[in-house]
Formats: sequence, structure tokens, C-alpha cells
Amino acid sequence: MAALMWAAWRGRNLTLFQGENPNGVMLAADFVRLVHDFNTYAKRVLPAPPSAGQPQQATCAQWKKPSHGWVKVNLDAHVLEGCKVGLGVAIRDAECHLLAAAVKVSHYTSPEVAEAMAIR
Repeated sequence: MAALMWAAWRGRNLTLFQGENPNGVMLAADFVRLVHDFNTYAKRVLPAPPSAGQPQQATCAQWKKPSHGWVKVNLDAHVLEGCKVGLGVAIRDAECHLLAAAVKVSHYTSPEVAEAMAIR
């Protein structure tokens, strides 16, 4: 849902602030890419869904939960030497529920700069 809202917001901003008439097909493609990127990220960091009839348990191995009422933002960057950088962010609450996650691929940079880029 957030990716769809982002695509609509981007189209609105292109029209209002850039004076462009955005291509709906391109906005839809951006939406599909965001959903695909999220699903790829989620498969790598989230536990597999339970089988039918089994209760679902959150697994947060080696993760310290934040105080009640706070959220924790974890970020990471993976540098493919001389190629690209993968950036990832996950936000969880004190009960280990995933509130938001995002991924982005960017051009190559140093590991230190990549970590800083993940914060943006």
C-alpha cells in the first residue's frame, strides 16, 4: 500500500512542481519495482511464514528490542566491489513487529559512504 501511495505522490509532485505530465505506465512500473524490491528484501530478512496450523512466532535473534513506545531502525549496506551498493533499512517496534522496510540499489561507493547513504 505504501508503494502505491508513493507512486501516486510522485506523479502529483511531478505535475505540481516540475510542470511535467507523468506517464502513468512509468509510474506503475515504479510501483511494481518498489513492490518487487520489498519482496526480495523481505525474503532475505523475514522468517518464513508458518505452515498451516502452526502459530506464527517472531524471531529476532541477536536483536535488542527498544523500550516500549520506541522503534528501532536497523540499516545495512552491501558493497559489490567496483559495481553497485545494496542499501536496506528495517524498522521494528518493541514487540519485534516489522513496521517498515526499504531497499535501494545505488552506484558503487566506499562501505563507509554506503552506510551513510542507507541512513538517508
